[in-house]
Amino acid sequence: MRVSFILAALAAFAVAAPIPTAPAAAAPADTVGGKILDGAIKVAKVVGQHAADEINGVVQKHWSEEAIAAKNAKKEKVTQSAAEVKLHGLSALKTAGAIGKGLAVGSAGKKSYLNQELKWIPLFSLAMYIKSLYPQPAPIEDLNFHHSLFGRPDQKDWPDYTLFIDASNGHRRTHREFVTDIYDGATALGASFETGCLGLRGDDGEMVGIMSDNSMEYVSLIHSLIMITTPFALISSYSTPFELKHSLKLSGATCLFVQAKYLPLALAASKEAGISNRRIFVLGGRASGRTSFTELKEHVRNEHIPRISVRPAHRDTLAYLVFSSGTSGLPKGT
Repeated sequence: MRVSFILAALAAFAVAAPIPTAPAAAAPADTVGGKILDGAIKVAKVVGQHAADEINGVVQKHWSEEAIAAKNAKKEKVTQSAAEVKLHGLSALKTAGAIGKGLAVGSAGKKSYLNQELKWIPLFSLAMYIKSLYPQPAPIEDLNFHHSLFGRPDQKDWPDYTLFIDASNGHRRTHREFVTDIYDGATALGASFETGCLGLRGDDGEMVGIMSDNSMEYVSLIHSLIMITTPFALISSYSTPFELKHSLKLSGATCLFVQAKYLPLALAASKEAGISNRRIFVLGGRASGRTSFTELKEHVRNEHIPRISVRPAHRDTLAYLVFSSGTSGLPKGT
């Protein structure tokens, strides 16, 4: 924002006022400083013309017939602002010229790096805030992201289509099948313990750790958690035992969904991180003695458990945590 107004300041001067000529002892054009000064003047002219055209276009567009009575008052303010911008632009361009001259003289060996003519101007003196001519935007309503992806009215008229293909076995899942799976998953995760579900709630401090390769179940789990506003932490499946323990502790994970092949590593790290053994579930496939996400969804379907509704999200609702790779240190959550 500030940079654009600094450019506008230089621009207004370049268009509306002549470029000040250098003193008699001006730096030769073939010196480093002379080239810098010449380049600064050319840039100011180009940017100035562009800014002037754009400002004129905006002002003309918004002086509608309904506002004709206030036109003169607005014009007077714009003229006053332009004069201030020109003044700041003149000072800025003189500063740039002094820098260029100082470099040129210094390169010629006649004086030091900068001469005494250089006058520094604080950056904030070149910046100003101008109120937008457009109306204020409408306030953004709190909305769960699930509604934007899967709750739009127009989607009811969409023809069904293949959304996922599992490269390992060729299994396909259509868009409608995926949405159904999300609702079943959200119910399995968020419905009460009394129904045989997990009863997860983000406002109760739950944080779900996920450690898995990419798969259709992985995507279903993520969208199911978004639907019930329960945050999740994406844990790298390439983590070392030490990195995994660090990520679980840092994220504050209270339960963990892990791909079966990573179970040995996850069980050891979860114990050190203080996650209950009963709260470790399998994602993608099955493992002896462990409840899987697939089995949780099958329970919802077989028992005809009523689906829970989409939970509201607010501006301060945490959606998820991701971790850096840990190349230059321990993984960092963001």
